[in-house]
Amino acid sequence: MCNINDGFRLCTCQTDKNQPLSPSAISWILQRCNSVLPLLHRRGRAVMPRYNTQEQQLQTLILNHLNAGSCFDFDYAPQVDDYLRIKGKVSDNTPEKWFGYRYSSKNQWHIDSSDSLAGWKTQLEELEKGKII
Repeated sequence: MCNINDGFRLCTCQTDKNQPLSPSAISWILQRCNSVLPLLHRRGRAVMPRYNTQEQQLQTLILNHLNAGSCFDFDYAPQVDDYLRIKGKVSDNTPEKWFGYRYSSKNQWHIDSSDSLAGWKTQLEELEKGKII
């Protein structure tokens, strides 16, 4: 498990595009909203993610680092509604969880509190993904 107290880099870590990262190695995914795609309203019951106190602290720590400066290892200018998912865990004895962040019109990342059935998420397209270093 990597310690991010002093910051982190979101690395694309792909030296060869023909050999992409294995799904288990991916620890972040950056997506962008494409308004050309249909906005689908999904139905069902969404379960909101539940985070304990330590996980909430980790989520806030990640948010602070995202807003402190560029964490990306490639040229990237965030746009409103860009969506970043980061996988993390609070200790070696706990399971990994995905934390969601959405870029706002206030030029900052915010913790995403929408559920998995939010219609705008049907318009997301993947921009990049990789590992945290």
